[in-house]
Amino acid sequence: MAYRLTDNLELNASYGRNQIRPYAYVPLVNIYNQNRAAFQAAGVTLDDMFSGYDMEISDNFEVGARFRHDRFEVVPTLFYSRHQNLLTTVYDPRVNQSYFQNVGNATGYGIEIESNFLVNDNLNFFFNPSYTALTYDDDLIFQGAVRNTKDKQVLDTPEWTVKTGLIYTWKDFEVIPMVRYLSTRYGDDEHKEKIDDYVVADLKMGYTFNHFSFVDKLRLSLELTNLFDKEYVSVINAMDDSRPGSTSYYVGAPFTAMMTVSFDF
Repeated sequence: MAYRLTDNLELNASYGRNQIRPYAYVPLVNIYNQNRAAFQAAGVTLDDMFSGYDMEISDNFEVGARFRHDRFEVVPTLFYSRHQNLLTTVYDPRVNQSYFQNVGNATGYGIEIESNFLVNDNLNFFFNPSYTALTYDDDLIFQGAVRNTKDKQVLDTPEWTVKTGLIYTWKDFEVIPMVRYLSTRYGDDEHKEKIDDYVVADLKMGYTFNHFSFVDKLRLSLELTNLFDKEYVSVINAMDDSRPGSTSYYVGAPFTAMMTVSFDF
C-alpha cells in the first residue's frame, strides 16, 4: 500500500508471507537407507524422520517513505520479520547422524536507506546502508542435543551492509566508482567461527556511441571488480545447526576486469 501526501512525500507499507514446504525428501531417505541398522537399533523409523518436517513460514512487515526534492531522494524502510520452523540440519545423538528437520524460530528487524544526492548536473552521490538484526528466539534443541543459540545472530547474516559511490556523466561518457562493505558474520550458530568484515572497491566505466547507421546505440563498458585485490570470504555454505569445522567457505573474486559490448536496434 502506498499513499502520496505531497508531490515530495510518499508513505508505503507492505506485508508478505512465505510458506515453504519441506523439499529434502530424497536426502532423508538416502541417509536412512545408508544407516538403516543404526536407526533401527535406536528405534527411529523413516516415518519419525518425516514427522519432523513441517511448513516453514515467515511473516514480513515493512513501512517506509520516499522523500523527493530537486537535489536529492531518500527512501528509508523499516522492516520486521518472524520465521517459524526453520529447515535446519540437526544432529541426532541417538544415531550419530545429521539430517534435515524443521526446528527453531528466529526474529528479525532493521532498517535500510536508499539515498541519492545530485551534486551538480553531472555528478550524483549515492549512499545505501542497511542494518539487520536476525536472531534465534531460543536455543536449538533436538533429541536432547542443545545448541547455545538464543539471541545470537543467524549464521551468515551480517548486521551491516553499505554500498556507496559516485555516478559521473559527461555527454556520452559515464564512470561509477563504488565501495561495498559487509560487516562481521559467523559460520556456525554458536558464533565460534567468526568471519571478518571487509571493504571492496569497484569501478565501472562506459561510453555510448549514438551515430551508427546499423544500430541505434552501441555501448562499451569496462567493469573493474575488487580494485585493490582484497582477500575476503564471500560465501558461507552452512546450515543453522552446523558445528564448528563443518562449514565450507568460498573466497571472494580477486581483481577482475570485464568488458561488455551491447547494441540497441
